[in-house]
Amino acid sequence: MNERLVRAALDEAGAHVLEGEAENFYRLLTSDDVTAGSRTDARNTLRERGIDVEQLEGDIISYQSVYNYLKRHRNVEREDDDETDATESGLTTIRKLRSRLRTVTIDVIDRLVKSEAVFIGAYEVEVDIRVTCTDCDTRMTPTALLSSGHCDCDHDGDE
Repeated sequence: MNERLVRAALDEAGAHVLEGEAENFYRLLTSDDVTAGSRTDARNTLRERGIDVEQLEGDIISYQSVYNYLKRHRNVEREDDDETDATESGLTTIRKLRSRLRTVTIDVIDRLVKSEAVFIGAYEVEVDIRVTCTDCDTRMTPTALLSSGHCDCDHDGDE
């Protein structure tokens, strides 16, 4: 669904789209595993192609939203276990909080710029969340942690 939104935005802007490009832009805009620099490069490329990136990002919907719609309005159930539901729910919560933190930060900066308390040219706000295990010094995104289910500590299940 979201990849189609990206492709539609590119098509509407008249941008020539290579195979897999819309999917890659979607990944660059949304994945926790993408660096801030790569995300900024993707946003800049989309802007250069005539796309309103903020509008596009606002149009992207979460997996959980699609699932909730299908469950409530189309009586579709998935066969995943409770652990998968908890993991996806946790990721959705983290993504919402990251998005909210980005929005609040932009609002504060815009207000301070308007009141001339600070000066900044065109800017973007990136929120990068990492989880660090202090036992083994593994540093990863929440997505990487929840996908793998563990850090680099010895996790033989002897606990």
